[in-house]
Amino acid sequence: MNHFGFEELISPVQVWEHKVWEKEKRQEITIELVTKKNYSEALNIECSIREFGGKAISEKAFEVEFNHPSFKNYLLRYKGVAC
Repeated sequence: MNHFGFEELISPVQVWEHKVWEKEKRQEITIELVTKKNYSEALNIECSIREFGGKAISEKAFEVEFNHPSFKNYLLRYKGVAC
């Protein structure tokens, strides 16, 4: 289930012409919803991003977001490895 797509823009200002560009799906790349099953993998990725404030801040923020109904988190995998 992949609802991500691409479209080509004719200028820097987005003008949508109701055309969606179909891109070849690469089997080695997957995007999945973060669940309790893959939470620790997603958390490790979040904590590795220094710009998010470091491990202590990321752990608290990610837990709050994960448990809040207004947030959806996704995990990107390349050849099965979370990244």
